[in-house]
Order: sequence, then C-alpha cells, then structure tokens
Amino acid sequence: MLRRAAEPLAFLTLATALHAAVWIGLPGGGREGAAPAGGDGAGAVTLAASPALAARLADWRQAPEVAPAVLAAAPVPITPADPPRLPQADPPPVFAAPAIPVAAAAPDRPLAPVPDPSVLLPAPATPAIAPARPPKPPMPSRAGPAAPT
Repeated sequence: MLRRAAEPLAFLTLATALHAAVWIGLPGGGREGAAPAGGDGAGAVTLAASPALAARLADWRQAPEVAPAVLAAAPVPITPADPPRLPQADPPPVFAAPAIPVAAAAPDRPLAPVPDPSVLLPAPATPAIAPARPPKPPMPSRAGPAAPT
C-alpha cells in the first residue's frame, strides 16, 4: 500500500526536477526567452505598430463617453382596460346515436334431446403399465489396446 503511494510521488518529483533543470539551462535562466539566433542577433526582427494602429489602440483604451440622461415626462398611470371579449363559438352539434336493430324473436323450437346417461358408453380401459426395469450398469471402458496373452 505504501509502495503504491510512494511511486507516483517519487516519479512526479523526478519529472519536476528534470523539467526545472532544462528550464534553468536556457539562456538567462529561462526568464528572458530565447536569444536571437544567427550572426550575433543580426537576424532578429522587431515589430512596431503603424501610427494608425497606435491611434486606434489609444482610442480604444479611453473610457467611452456617456450621453446625459434625458429626463422623461411624468409617467402616465396606466389603467387596465377591460379584457377583450372573445367570440363565443357555437356549441358542438349533438348527433343522435344510430338505432341498433333488434333481432326478431326466435320462433319457438323444441330443444335438442338430452342423451340418457345410462346409454352413454363406458370409458375405455387403460392398458396396464409394466413396472420399470432398472438401467443396465455402464460397460467398463478400456484405457488402451488389449495386452497379448
């Protein structure tokens, strides 16, 4: 458990030290930026803003001018008007349900005759089930070819 906590801490410290060593090894200790390269700095370029861009920047940095507030006339109290009346729609039409045709009365017919229970056939006899035989024991398996005798 302690090793799991110590390893990341040790490697984080090592990585920080290596990065700091590279940073300190830069010219000026890493505080001034890189030195110009080539011909003792003859290849260095300095960028300067044009006068128009400098004027725009100075104008941009100034605070904006605020227009004086215009005093409004005394507010007129607003009285709520009656809400507009919406037109009322006609109620939906009511339709009568269609008449359901009624079946004509069935003619009087005699009911089908009910069979006499004594005349019914007896239930078929179930065949006798033979008792189950126990399963045969498994045959022993041979591990290899038979030995000659």
